[in-house]
Amino acid sequence: MNRNSYEKKINEYFKIAGFNFKYRKNDENIYEKLLKYDSLDKARKNAFCIHLSHGKEKPSNSESYTTVYKFFEEIDERLKELE
Repeated sequence: MNRNSYEKKINEYFKIAGFNFKYRKNDENIYEKLLKYDSLDKARKNAFCIHLSHGKEKPSNSESYTTVYKFFEEIDERLKELE
């Protein structure tokens, strides 16, 4: 999928999932919104599985996966340290 199609496709999935909001790039509240709908964990697992299916291919050379799940793993670790 071309990166220009992300927003439209994400919003299609949000609608199917019954989310009460639309995706906006650089949305400062997206983390809280996804937590509210308990979908962040599922998204992270899906991103990880897609990443594994690409082997050693770099995300920058592919239009079909991301390593954003690594970012959230780091956030989780930092939040645990603050508890």
